[in-house]
Amino acid sequence: MDPVTRTFYLGRYNCIEQLGTGPIGETYRAKIYGVAGFEKQFAVKRLHPELGADEGFVARFVQAASAFAALDHPGIARVHEVNAQGAHYYIVVDLVRGLDLRRLLDLLQQRGEALSADIAMTIAVDVASALEHAHGKTTALPGGVLHLGLTAPSAMVTYEGDVKLVDVGLMAALVRPGWTDGADALAPTLAYLAPEEWRGEGIDGRADVFSIGV
Repeated sequence: MDPVTRTFYLGRYNCIEQLGTGPIGETYRAKIYGVAGFEKQFAVKRLHPELGADEGFVARFVQAASAFAALDHPGIARVHEVNAQGAHYYIVVDLVRGLDLRRLLDLLQQRGEALSADIAMTIAVDVASALEHAHGKTTALPGGVLHLGLTAPSAMVTYEGDVKLVDVGLMAALVRPGWTDGADALAPTLAYLAPEEWRGEGIDGRADVFSIGV
């Protein structure tokens, strides 16, 4: 995205750079402004138009985002707002400064290097700790908050060396028992999905554990 000619607003958020796109929507780096030059940055995910036009999906998305917002863990990016501007639905979360795990692994491979076993295990344990917190949030959802879209790109390694999960629970708006719509959108994540997810069977926290193993 050209930050000069193609910026746009969603509510009070000035979306200035596209960070990526996925099954749910497009993610942007955005700013809000205040007095005396105050600025703060966030990540804003805007739903794909065809999903935003689906009332059933929007209802599931808002439920999932509300459950995501109930999470309070240092390894999970925080939700700040869920809103709509006209037909455009969006969610605002912490802007995590760092590299997603897929990008980090690709960069190491280009240099002929790999993660050490110690670092790989530390990342896996941090991801598991964040998911344990989410799965235990039965006050947000009866079965706890499931990620259901856990992939290497959804685990961010910050420049300080911390690990943070993004998009926790949002895939639940697509993946559910008996789902048929949204199957094409899940193609990039199929390799990470537990068999019961892509078969549309009953799903619980074990699906996320499967994805950690992958």
